[in-house]
Amino acid sequence: MVWGICFSPDETVLYISDSVGAQIRVFDVLPDNTLTNSRVFKVKNPGSFDGIRTDAAGRLWAGSGAGPFYEYVYDPNGTLLGQIPVPETMSNLCFGGTNQEMLFITAGPSIYGITRQPDLVVTSIQRIPKSPAAGQSTTFSIVVKNQGTGPTPAGVATRVALSVGTLTNWVWADGYTHPIPPDSSVVLECDAGVSGGAWTATPGTHALRAVADDLRRFTESNVSNNTFTASLVIAPPPIDTDGDGVADDDEIVAGTDPQSAASLLRILSTRLLGDGGLALTWTSVTAKTYRVACKSRLNDPAWTDVADVIPSQGETTTWTNRPASTGSVFLRVRVGP
Repeated sequence: MVWGICFSPDETVLYISDSVGAQIRVFDVLPDNTLTNSRVFKVKNPGSFDGIRTDAAGRLWAGSGAGPFYEYVYDPNGTLLGQIPVPETMSNLCFGGTNQEMLFITAGPSIYGITRQPDLVVTSIQRIPKSPAAGQSTTFSIVVKNQGTGPTPAGVATRVALSVGTLTNWVWADGYTHPIPPDSSVVLECDAGVSGGAWTATPGTHALRAVADDLRRFTESNVSNNTFTASLVIAPPPIDTDGDGVADDDEIVAGTDPQSAASLLRILSTRLLGDGGLALTWTSVTAKTYRVACKSRLNDPAWTDVADVIPSQGETTTWTNRPASTGSVFLRVRVGP
């Protein structure tokens, strides 16, 4: 009587558990799907075998149909690799989980699920600031998920290393030692590395490559998915011809001369007056005109002009805001009209 049947992973070998003979027989499968070379794979004495399955590595898992009850594991040559005790009469088994790394056994009125190994994947690379400018110090955090069916081991740090372009393993996270349960994610801050956990942004397109558990500190069900890649584009710094720290395009909008560091629109001082007014002084350019605008809250969508056009007074211009003019608390200066 046949109680179990399964193929090898490549379907070139057929296994059959013969309950009457208390044995597992094996056949070669020919290209035309006929069977040949019948032989005994394993004999169980006393008792019999019931459900059988092969895993991705070609190992055969066979449950005992009579006591003592064990789940036996054999290599393709029939060598016993190990056995798992089960408290009830077994009838069948199968594999499940993200990578087929979990074993399910039906025994008596019960179903047993045996958790096996973790499986780490990187789901995203976060950076601060989110859009770094050229020359800006940038730090990284990496989101790691355990999509396996077992937790990561307690007391063993889950390390993640990040490469930026040709800078291999430039920063890393290596301080989280708590277990990561199955189907859970953690955010790991890369606070260590070649330059102390930071990278100075340089113009260009950079490949980011994060590898979870790069030192292979613990066993995973699948190590082929530990790497995550992304792209980061850093724009070149804006042109600043006069080296005054303000981009030429911004100076053109402000009405100042991008060729002269002395030509710069900047508020120099604010001074409270005795009647509650405010004197506002800024750098100015001869022959330019200016306007002062206000808003009562920073999150207001628009600025409101509070004064007529103000002619330049030379290298600096001062405007006085009287209490009756406006109740605003935020002011700015722009080139008129």
